[in-house]
Amino acid sequence: MILLVRHGESSLNALGVRHRQEDVPLTSAGLVEAKMTAESLRGLADEPVIVSSPLLRAYGTACVIAAHLGLDAPQVADELTERAWGQSCEDAAAAAKAYLNRHGRDVIAVTHAGVIKGLLGLEQTPPNGSIHPWT
Repeated sequence: MILLVRHGESSLNALGVRHRQEDVPLTSAGLVEAKMTAESLRGLADEPVIVSSPLLRAYGTACVIAAHLGLDAPQVADELTERAWGQSCEDAAAAAKAYLNRHGRDVIAVTHAGVIKGLLGLEQTPPNGSIHPWT
C-alpha cells in the first residue's frame, strides 16, 4: 500500500501565495497538521517506510510523522519534489510513480499537491495534511 500525504501548511501557503519549488518551512499550523496526519496514519500501513520530497515543508512533515509513529527517519527522494513552473502535474508525477513502484512494502510518501494531483488525476488541490491511498 502506498499512502500519499500532502505536507502541512507552509509559510507561503499561509499567505495564500502559489508556489512550487520554493523551499519554505512549515508554519506552526503546519506542524499541528503534521501531528494530526500522523494520528490518522496510525494503523493504516504495516511497518511502513516513510519517504519525502527534500523540500523543507515536506521533509518537516515527514519527520513529525516518523517521530509520532516510531518510524526510522524519512528517506529523501528528489522524485517527490513539487513540479517546476511550466511543468504539468502529470510530468511531475511520472518520476514519483517510477520511484514509488520500486518499493516492495508499505510506503508513506510525503509530497506536494502537484505530484498528488498528477498521480491521482485530480483537478482540485488536495488540502494540506491530507492522505490519499494510491495503487
